[in-house]
Amino acid sequence: MKRAALLLSLAAIACGAAPEDEAEATSTAAVGQGDVARMRVEVEVLSGARSESCAVSGLSSPGCRVLRSADERTFSRYAGSDSSQERLTRATGYVCERFGAALGVPCDVDRASGPRVVLQRFRSNDREQANILAIIPGTAPERPVTVVGAHHDSTTDSGPAPGAMDNASGVAILLELARAFATAPPAGTVVLAAFAAEEGQTHATGSDGSRHYVATLTGGGCERSGAGAMPCASRVGAMLNLDMLALPRLRRVGARLEPFPGGVPAGDHVRLFAKPGTEACVAAAAGDSVHQALGRALTVAARESGAGLAVRAGQTSDRVTNGFARFSDHFSFHEAGIPAVRLIGPQAVDDAGLNHSAFDRTSRPVGAYEASMADADQILDWDYLARASRLVMTFTRSLASGLTGPRPRVDGAVVSWDAVPGATGYMVALRKPRTDPNEHTVAPGDVLRVTTPQVTVPPGYRTVAVAAIDAGGLVGRLSREVLLGGVCTDLAPPACASPFTADCDD
Repeated sequence: MKRAALLLSLAAIACGAAPEDEAEATSTAAVGQGDVARMRVEVEVLSGARSESCAVSGLSSPGCRVLRSADERTFSRYAGSDSSQERLTRATGYVCERFGAALGVPCDVDRASGPRVVLQRFRSNDREQANILAIIPGTAPERPVTVVGAHHDSTTDSGPAPGAMDNASGVAILLELARAFATAPPAGTVVLAAFAAEEGQTHATGSDGSRHYVATLTGGGCERSGAGAMPCASRVGAMLNLDMLALPRLRRVGARLEPFPGGVPAGDHVRLFAKPGTEACVAAAAGDSVHQALGRALTVAARESGAGLAVRAGQTSDRVTNGFARFSDHFSFHEAGIPAVRLIGPQAVDDAGLNHSAFDRTSRPVGAYEASMADADQILDWDYLARASRLVMTFTRSLASGLTGPRPRVDGAVVSWDAVPGATGYMVALRKPRTDPNEHTVAPGDVLRVTTPQVTVPPGYRTVAVAAIDAGGLVGRLSREVLLGGVCTDLAPPACASPFTADCDD
């Protein structure tokens, strides 16, 4: 696959120009996207609907078959049964082998250099567990490390838990990222982490895999080079957590799967959960934290990805017990001061009622645990999954390889910055005052593109952030957001490696 860069047609905009037209915002250039058929097979294998040979040899191979017996569903990766250790072990081995195949390296061999796949073993819930870590060293290892994670376990109160949506969908995207970066290495190191033991009733009893990983990053055994599996936390610039980044086509109604009342839900956006900032910054900048700054950069990347998916800020104030962050592996990174967000599919993911049950599968049951592979019976929208992978690929490439955003200076309505070496243009993201601490995204019409390092901000805007665009058209990371009239310094983030923190070198 060619480099997933965004080839943008940059029009010179005079100072004071109005925000660009939304219709002109999306690049028409080819951007990396996961293969639909391959991702579907990976999810079907991981959720026990097809045999392993389907992913290795293809759907037409003699060994590829639909699994119709509950006893055959050995990849239903759930705890609470006598066979759960076997299931977890097999699933771990499978994901490790698929990572290795994507990167062209053996599974669980920690080589001194180059791409590698290693297992980080630990014990949780009275079972042997393992995080699977695929490391793609960057060509410029001094850059911040980017971690993209998705949990590979599933859970249920009783019976099978195939875990197709929660969270074989996220693991399938990780595997596509490995394939993409194997052919086009990033500038900064990328760690793809398939976490174990995420499932739990509370954060205190879940996310054990990501907590174990983060404990290594913050401990004495971390790697300061930024090129290994366990980079020190100060080297990690961002973490993206993919948890149920999918679109269900059917919903659970009692003991049946039925269409949604209005038909297949709209697959035009993803939801983003990010921990809000403090009240002082909320009042000044409508909600600003290092996590929301990461999410804000993602909203801009989404518009440029060509995936046809907007990013909507999800409500987090209903989850006070875990710091308004929503439960999942990104919270482990929050606790270490590492900017992290969770990506999830539309509200239909919640409304479908599939996860943590035997209904979280890829196709509607015809009989007791029998799988029909007819398209009409497909529970997940495979095209949505592929487009979601396109969005994640674009943003990961932006974080790992894009130019670092400049530091804006404010003089009234005029915002300027030092020219970034190698930049052919700049993207300026603006926001208006807001009162909702969860709302930190950038509206489609609130983006300017300029070719010179200065812009006059139109009336009505409160904050501004800037990204540099390189000669290949790749939009880099947004700078920290500054206020028109001052900078919110209330956050005082603990880590300085991240491009989403406030001034670290002042």
